[in-house]
Amino acid sequence: AKAAPTGSAKAPATAKATTAPSAKAPTAATAKPTATPTARASAAAPPAGSGAPKVAASGSAGAPPGRDPASMARIRSVPYERFVRACHVAAGNTKDLPAPELDAALKEFADFALPLSKTIGEANAYYQKEEFKTDDFAKGKEFHKKLTEGFAKLPEVLAKVDGALSKFKSANPIDTSAYTESQKLSDGVVRASADALMVLVARPWDQAKAKEAVTKLDAAIAPLRKYSEEHKEDRDPWVMLVAAPADSFLNHMRTLSETDPAEVKIGKLVNGITLFNRVHEGNNRALSRKLAEGAGGKPGLGGNNRNLRPKLPTRVPGSANPAAPQ
Repeated sequence: AKAAPTGSAKAPATAKATTAPSAKAPTAATAKPTATPTARASAAAPPAGSGAPKVAASGSAGAPPGRDPASMARIRSVPYERFVRACHVAAGNTKDLPAPELDAALKEFADFALPLSKTIGEANAYYQKEEFKTDDFAKGKEFHKKLTEGFAKLPEVLAKVDGALSKFKSANPIDTSAYTESQKLSDGVVRASADALMVLVARPWDQAKAKEAVTKLDAAIAPLRKYSEEHKEDRDPWVMLVAAPADSFLNHMRTLSETDPAEVKIGKLVNGITLFNRVHEGNNRALSRKLAEGAGGKPGLGGNNRNLRPKLPTRVPGSANPAAPQ
């Protein structure tokens, strides 16, 4: 079918000339029209005056409702599986356990938390994609059962691993003699951030303790800020990777500490956990860069030992079509 019964093979000069826009009409309003329609466009556009239903333009009353941007913005990403898998891999790959009691506790926690974190991810996807509308909440009921049972056991499992970890730390204090100045400052920031996180997730929400945690966290970050100002040209990994995430976490905690406790909703707390994770990850990445530098990597940048997949050139010699990146 032609785009319009004008007797010409050419498409109308403007998008307004057609009486029944195709499914790509919203795009045509912004993109420049071509002189000749493609095969797909010609086939998709019904003849003028035919009984084919018109496709509603974007934003019109006949268009299907899209996802609410405000609702999507409330979805927060907390990478549970990333940290649980690290414990799981470490426990599985260690043959000679240097701390049998701690490693056994970590393995027990990983065996419990990995399936739970997987369920959390699947449940998030289930509700985000609104699959409950097609299965009458069948999977939702399964997720509810698994999550309620899992979180009921979580305090006991956490207490056991926390006890083993505290015992190990007291018996094996970290040697900080080889730490650089920025690394020592960053370590203080991470510890203060972890203390603030415990206040953040405590129930019931204690605003007074939150304000106290903000004061301590701000005092821990201040020396790192000063160091970063004095060493702007050094490309120090802790300055580059810890200072900014720490300030973001501090600002979020400060906002919560000044908010009416009744208005501190779960979404804001989850967002705080995500911001803390960035502080923790930044510190780990900085350490990785320092170790890579010691192994011969570039100063301040570190090595990159990821197994990257090779890519084909943008155009394969002798081929008329560009090769898609692998």
